Amino acid sequence: MGLAVRAFVAPGEPALLTRGTYPTFLYHVAGYGGTPVYASYRSDGAPDIEELVAAARRDLPRIVYFANPDNPSGHFVSRDEMQRLYDALPRDSLLVLDEAYADFVDEAELLPPVFEDRLIRLRTFSKAYGMAGARIGYALSTESNVRTFGKIRLHYGINRNAQIGALAALQDRAFTDYVVSETARAREAYYALARELGAACIESRTNFVCLGMENAPRATRVMNELLLRGVWVRKPGAPPLDSYIRVSAGTEPMRQAFAQTLRAVLA
Repeated sequence: MGLAVRAFVAPGEPALLTRGTYPTFLYHVAGYGGTPVYASYRSDGAPDIEELVAAARRDLPRIVYFANPDNPSGHFVSRDEMQRLYDALPRDSLLVLDEAYADFVDEAELLPPVFEDRLIRLRTFSKAYGMAGARIGYALSTESNVRTFGKIRLHYGINRNAQIGALAALQDRAFTDYVVSETARAREAYYALARELGAACIESRTNFVCLGMENAPRATRVMNELLLRGVWVRKPGAPPLDSYIRVSAGTEPMRQAFAQTLRAVLA
C-alpha cells in the first residue's frame, strides 16, 4: 500500500476510499501528503459501488482503494459487481484492490485475473495461511508497476525466513483448506448466535463476523464489558458500522466462551 501511494499519488493529489474501511491505506495517504476523498458505506453496511463510481468521476483520484471481501464489515462484492466498478472507473485512476481475505472465497467468484497497469491486487499470508507474525504479503500487477515499485522499495523489507515460510505455505493446501472450512463453521455459529439474541449481523466472507448492537454507544459498552470479562473483540469506528461489534472466528472453545459471555453482558 505504501509503495502504491508513494509511486502514484503526488502531494495534494486525491485518493479515494470508503470512510471507515481498513485504515492503513489512509495512513499512507496522509503520511505521504495525498488528499483523501471518501465514499460512504450503505445503510446495510455494504460498500456503496454507485457512490464510489460517482466520486471517482467527480474527483479523478490517482488511486481508488477497495477491499473485497471488505474490512471491517466482511461483506463480499460479487465478480460481476467488481467488474462493473473496475470498468466504470476513470482510465487514469489506479484501482488498489485489497484481497487480504480472498483465500476464504472461491477464485471463480473473484475479479478475473487481468493484468493491466491500472490494477494492483494485494494478497497476504496473514489470514488463511496463519502467518500474521511473519508480516509477508504480495502484489499482483504488471511488470511496469513492479519496476516502479523497485525504484523506491525498501530492499530488505521482507526477511528470508518469511519468504521461505510463505513458499512452503503455498504447498500446504491441507492446512489452508482446514482453516477455510473451520472458519465457515465459525461464521455459521455466530449467525446462529445472532438469531438467538435477536441481533443483526452482516453475512461475512472473512474470518470475522459483525454483530449489531443497535447503536454505536451500546456497541462500545458491550465491547468494553466483554473486555472486562476477559473476552477481546473490536468494533468498527465509522457509521453505519460503528453500531456493530466484530468477533474473530477463533477455535470452538473460544467461540463458546464468547457466546456465553456475550449472553451475560446483554442480560
